[in-house]
Amino acid sequence: MEKFEHGGNVYDLPQKDLLDFSANINPLGISEKVKSEIFEQIENLIHYPDPQMTDLKRAISNRYKISEDRISCYNGATEFFYLAMQILKPNRVLILDPSFSEYERSAIASGAKIERLSFSAPIQILTQKIRMLDESDTIIIGNPNNPTGTFPPLEKIIEAARKIHAWIIVDESFLDFRRDSEDLTARRFDYDRLAIVISLTKFYAIPGLRIGFAITNPEFRNRLESSKDVWNVNLLAQRASIIALQDEDYRLKSIKLIEEEREFVEMRLGMIQGIEKVFKPSVNFILFRLNRSAKNLLENLRSKNILLRSCENFPTLDDRFVRMAIRSHDENLIVIESIENFLEDEDIESVEDFWSEKLNGGF
Repeated sequence: MEKFEHGGNVYDLPQKDLLDFSANINPLGISEKVKSEIFEQIENLIHYPDPQMTDLKRAISNRYKISEDRISCYNGATEFFYLAMQILKPNRVLILDPSFSEYERSAIASGAKIERLSFSAPIQILTQKIRMLDESDTIIIGNPNNPTGTFPPLEKIIEAARKIHAWIIVDESFLDFRRDSEDLTARRFDYDRLAIVISLTKFYAIPGLRIGFAITNPEFRNRLESSKDVWNVNLLAQRASIIALQDEDYRLKSIKLIEEEREFVEMRLGMIQGIEKVFKPSVNFILFRLNRSAKNLLENLRSKNILLRSCENFPTLDDRFVRMAIRSHDENLIVIESIENFLEDEDIESVEDFWSEKLNGGF
């Protein structure tokens, strides 16, 4: 498996009857309001998109209660990582493993050295590691982390970073799936060298449009704005995001669905023989570990047009770890039963092979 391989690669499988649990996208799909807006805007594709993104920034400002002079928008949240790294040019970037691979990839592209620490490291070890950095260095963390769903101790991290004036980039691309997101967001902290990046593609199910934004201090926001492609967010992505951000019914329905289903999925996976550990989910995905390599399981499910995410290319994880998106109840049930049936059959075959070998070879 390639080091920077991602989930959601559906292009070598038939699109019909495909169950993609490898990408963490809102199971409700694109809202009807967003679909209508996209259709209405087709004729406007003869025009360039708004380079200032005035309406989009206003919609983001209203939704997240932040000043427009702190907002910059991107062709997906990933574009921000690369642009920010090229501007900051950090000597070292501290990443808490396992984490989204584009943190590392964007840092390496800027020439930075990667520093690593386990996401589960004690807070004393984490703050000590941060104190070894300096103001030319950067910390990148997920809030919550992908793929574990764990929340970092933001207050302690920011407190440690403040003492050395290091930059912190907090990725909150999945936080909208939480009802208590306002209590968990890094927006509640006042630190001038804090950047928060949010992808709108996961929650609003529009990854094909590529849209995300960052919240930074106004000065750094201006540096970002002057360094990026002037038309980096296309017209359809802008208009779809504006409507999506205003769709409160869709937002609340999405949160309710994920709350209900993540408890169900966690419970059912925990009952399957062959699954050694289920990590408590916090948003719309769940990580679990088998008591064996997951290769056979993933290949079997793929033959049935079911995609799960192997986590063997995440640092600190191996081929026993699997990430599963949380989708609708019926879809979740299909995948859970498929996992259960395969692991049970594989265990039976292992026992049969064992006794066949003993009987044929003698004891």
